[in-house]
Amino acid sequence: MRRLITVVTILATAGILNAQETLAGKNTCPVRSCESGWAYRPHVAACPPGDAKAPIPVEESRRVMCEIMNSPLLSKKVEEWTDLALGMCHGLNKEDVAVSYLLISRENHGAPHIGSFRGDEPMYASSLAKLFYAVAAYKKMQDRCIVDSKIESDIEAMLRHDDHEAANRVVDFISGTESGAALSGGDYRVFARKRNWANRYFKEVGFEKVNVNQKFWTDTPSPRDLQLLGEKLPLNFENSNRVTADEAAQLLYLIWADAIVSKDACEKIKSMISRRVEQDKLGVLQGIAAGLPSGSKMWGVKGFTHQNFNEVALVQLPNGQTYVLCVLTRYADHVKNFSTQVSRVAAHRGLTRTGDNDINNAFLVPPRSGAE
Repeated sequence: MRRLITVVTILATAGILNAQETLAGKNTCPVRSCESGWAYRPHVAACPPGDAKAPIPVEESRRVMCEIMNSPLLSKKVEEWTDLALGMCHGLNKEDVAVSYLLISRENHGAPHIGSFRGDEPMYASSLAKLFYAVAAYKKMQDRCIVDSKIESDIEAMLRHDDHEAANRVVDFISGTESGAALSGGDYRVFARKRNWANRYFKEVGFEKVNVNQKFWTDTPSPRDLQLLGEKLPLNFENSNRVTADEAAQLLYLIWADAIVSKDACEKIKSMISRRVEQDKLGVLQGIAAGLPSGSKMWGVKGFTHQNFNEVALVQLPNGQTYVLCVLTRYADHVKNFSTQVSRVAAHRGLTRTGDNDINNAFLVPPRSGAE
């Protein structure tokens, strides 16, 4: 009997030491993707195949996003990083921030993993909405068979230079609307429906909580835009542009993987959001770049108001590790360097170890192929 108890105790201990992490797709939908969980490739199917400008069906974009594995252990680490960063940023509380970390390059080449702290909490988007508008604009151009459009220069100005006026022209192009006097009855309902075109598109892809139907104003919005904004809230309006850290990170991942609208559109957007890390370290709003070591590469978008500072960036460290980091922040008085502190911790961990080693070599469940 004593020997039996000893054997059971040893087996139980071994089970704890080799505990498996149960992973699930970030979105619930059928997955029919990669050849193997240990040799992951997005394998996006354009139509016709091989054509960079060929449309990527919405179902394909959704499928690729479904392959992102939700990692509770990685989320625990992201919360630890958040606590460390908050300790260096006085005046910020945990309810004022949201952080998502999407690890692309893993040791075993398996599907990307995402971990987050408050990653599904909608927060004011600021200029992060421009990344969504850029994708929506290329989708609209594709639907209308528009090529070599002048709207591309506005997309570039919007992304590369954070040009609000160019962004507003992009919003008008996407929605087929324009700002102006207040509307009533059916006219207002038509206006509101047109402005929600991008929201309907992104919901088809799988983004459930995003709201991108507003322009960018440095002064008072036009009367009909104020109607659409709705009730004034302490920080913004009830219908202000909002994103979650998870969904902003997922969108940038789709762009990186050439998995939304078309490969050509993704490549153009990537060229527009390519940023020089050393140059981005200069100035007041350094953000994620200031936390990165020399030799890093970065693609991303950031935005700020007097009460928000948000950023999403795809980072390649000198050792080749690649990840998407999204940090959303709101504050009462002045800009905090929270995103820089989170970036510094994430980069340090990425340079010293990988996500696979972080969980004591626990077996990672690969994404299901959908084929039984």
